[in-house]
Amino acid sequence: MKKSLLYLLICLMFFVYGCGSNGNNFSYGTSAGPGKSNEQNDHVISISGRLADLDGNPISGASVTVSNWDNGHIVTDINGNFTVNVAAAPNGTVQILFERDNYVIQPMLISFASDMTPLYDDTSIGCISFGYDNITADVKTIENLKCNGSFVAISPDENFLYTSDLFDNEIRRFNRKTSEIITIAGGGTQETGRGDLVAISGPTGITVADDGNTLYVACSNGYTIKKITGVKNAASAGDVNVITIAGQDSVSGDFPSSAADGPVSGNEAELKSLMALVISPDNNSLYVSSNYKIKMIANVKNANSAADTKVYFLAVCDVYSLVLSKGGDILYGGDAYGSIGQVWQITGVADALNNPQNIKVTAIAGGGSITVPVSGQIKGNETQFNEAWGVALSANEKILYLADRYNIKKITNIPAQTSSDTLVSVFAGKDAAGTLDGIGTDAEFKGLFAMVMSNYDGIMYAVDLSTDGNAVRKITAVEK
Repeated sequence: MKKSLLYLLICLMFFVYGCGSNGNNFSYGTSAGPGKSNEQNDHVISISGRLADLDGNPISGASVTVSNWDNGHIVTDINGNFTVNVAAAPNGTVQILFERDNYVIQPMLISFASDMTPLYDDTSIGCISFGYDNITADVKTIENLKCNGSFVAISPDENFLYTSDLFDNEIRRFNRKTSEIITIAGGGTQETGRGDLVAISGPTGITVADDGNTLYVACSNGYTIKKITGVKNAASAGDVNVITIAGQDSVSGDFPSSAADGPVSGNEAELKSLMALVISPDNNSLYVSSNYKIKMIANVKNANSAADTKVYFLAVCDVYSLVLSKGGDILYGGDAYGSIGQVWQITGVADALNNPQNIKVTAIAGGGSITVPVSGQIKGNETQFNEAWGVALSANEKILYLADRYNIKKITNIPAQTSSDTLVSVFAGKDAAGTLDGIGTDAEFKGLFAMVMSNYDGIMYAVDLSTDGNAVRKITAVEK
């Protein structure tokens, strides 16, 4: 019987401890630690825990790293125990990452209240500990959530899924816990202003800032990038505000079109054929695919208009989708060119402004002549895709998932030097159209588009063509 890949209880014997005198059971200091400078009001907190599998067996030898602190080389001991320091701020969030060969281990997210009390769900924190070869997918359709021909994004707190509807010209928010669906922008005629009064013209790429309250949308028919604020607690579209931060409304063009054009002001940029959109780790830059090119939009965090941003040309690469590595240096994307479609890797993007010569575009899968078998795997350069659309990156960044029209492919051995280095297999779905939910290759897809993966629970969401508009499919990892 198939068993759901639950998050293993990182047996949170999770405790924060120390010798602080402020009445809370944790210690903090002003030391920044190796290689880090402490933010004002950050507290240095020591966290201990135990990593175990579903049967309670310890997972030893797993590397442990923290998103905002250099602890050096930390691994779980023979009993699965670990202790790390984190730099935490009131109302802040830190992420603890685990990695071990042949395991898929999801990160642990810990939030802190204003008084620095740690907030976590001790019934769900943990990891997926089955080897890569033992994982398949449980595919289910989310009822009543439609996303006509477009994209999905997930909030950093993992509570909300956002969808852009290309044909209805709306942005919707789906509550993952309650299944509530509301429209938060679109349906109006204005270029900027209140969400219900603004026109969201042909929304495609969509991404969420770390504050969980700011959403960015690429409007392919309006040739602009919109910034939507107030989305987290909005009860309706009337509660959000929309501004344009790049491009010119109804002006179709390609500027800058090369490095020779240099950076241009956001209000001078011309952005036709807008598709994918992702945000940088510092939340101040966006990467967007526009007219067969990758461009970067800088200074978005505090931008109040398109005049506040700068648009840079980065590389020639025609991709429908994009996903960015946690370090912010590698982009992956699918180009959706039918049977000749490929998956691309763009490296050097984090330092692109200082060293643009280091940007490298590499095909890492596709362009071959062999259909990937339902069982087994083939080399990336031998693979022939149906249509390489959406991409999603696993939490440990060792697996790239690809929405390939009728099924989801799994690409391993990334990052790669060439397409002959990667291996491609089928993760879910058949090689023919259908709409049935199911496990692994018993599931059916009619026409996959964009995808996104939750870093917290490893669940993927994919936009799929259905009989009455594009449905959103929920893909959960399960044990074979």
